[in-house]
Amino acid sequence: MKKSILFTFVLCLLSQWSVAQAPKWVEKAKRSVFSIVTYDKDDKIQNTGNGFFVTEDGVALSDYSLFKGAQRAVIINSEGEKMPVECILGANDMYDIIKFRVGITVKKVPALQVAALAPAVGAEVYLLPYSTQKGGNVTRGKVKKVDNIGGDKYHYYTLDMVLKDKMVSCPVTTADGKVFGVAQKSSGQDTASISYAAGAAFAMSQNISALALSDPALNAIGIKKGLPEDEDQALVYLFIASTQSTPEAYAIALDDFIKTFPNSADGYLRRAGNYVFADKDENHIAAAGGWLSLEAFMQLALHHPQEGYYSSSIENIGQRGDFSTTPTLSPILAKAIIAHWKEACSRCGRRLPLLEIGAGSGALAVKILERL
Repeated sequence: MKKSILFTFVLCLLSQWSVAQAPKWVEKAKRSVFSIVTYDKDDKIQNTGNGFFVTEDGVALSDYSLFKGAQRAVIINSEGEKMPVECILGANDMYDIIKFRVGITVKKVPALQVAALAPAVGAEVYLLPYSTQKGGNVTRGKVKKVDNIGGDKYHYYTLDMVLKDKMVSCPVTTADGKVFGVAQKSSGQDTASISYAAGAAFAMSQNISALALSDPALNAIGIKKGLPEDEDQALVYLFIASTQSTPEAYAIALDDFIKTFPNSADGYLRRAGNYVFADKDENHIAAAGGWLSLEAFMQLALHHPQEGYYSSSIENIGQRGDFSTTPTLSPILAKAIIAHWKEACSRCGRRLPLLEIGAGSGALAVKILERL
């Protein structure tokens, strides 16, 4: 009986120690934490959990098991506002972590900075819970053990910290408010005071590769996947998607590629080809006797009213485009035209109109106007 009372008393002391008054930076940092609701194929609630933003443009982290089997997901931020999960950016089912992008409805969202260095054993750490209320306490603990994963670059943490079920996938931060871990479910014999966290830097390293369509962990999630960050890898991804994905999913991937790499001609050519093979331009095909010549195909790829390379509002000329012209590189052509125009005006005895036909981006006109 005495041992039981003593054990209860110790647990109470641990709880009082671990729940501490929040440091000054916590109130702002807590705004990056949100609740997640995932839905199944029948659009019924499948799971609920937590997550948090790590970039102001909507990249976030959570646990993989929350998303497994989900067809869509919605986050609810600290203000109670709902935002959809736009796409999955990477996942690791072994360590139960996932990276994704939220379709944010504001210019930028509150986000936590990922710690550059792992906290040392014995370092004081804080767990930030999801809350729509201002003020309140945070859970405080210490790092008990640091294990390496993926070599010595990334880490997995054992913490001297009480973790409630509703705190799973909340951020674990250093004493100065930088996130280093994603809280995970306690397991083993001592779940009363020991908890765990997967490294936030490790979670951030998860990406969509060119071979992502063959990844069982990603395929178990019905939410749209993002593209590889590298353009060449993204092109390989598109090539594989053209044979492994549904026509609808491939069309979405093509649109995403053009949105992500707007100055790449490959996306427009592939989308034009997809329109042809998907019979989206039946009138063109029927008029050509059931097939399209290379000339007609290129006409669609380059000049389609909505989807063509030259019809789209992209920057295709200049240093960030696919080719350059003299006006985008140097003012020398503008100076030569001005000199010729002034000479012509002098000979005619009046100011002559100066017209540019096919002005493109207007780079030449701008340079001329700047020098008149």
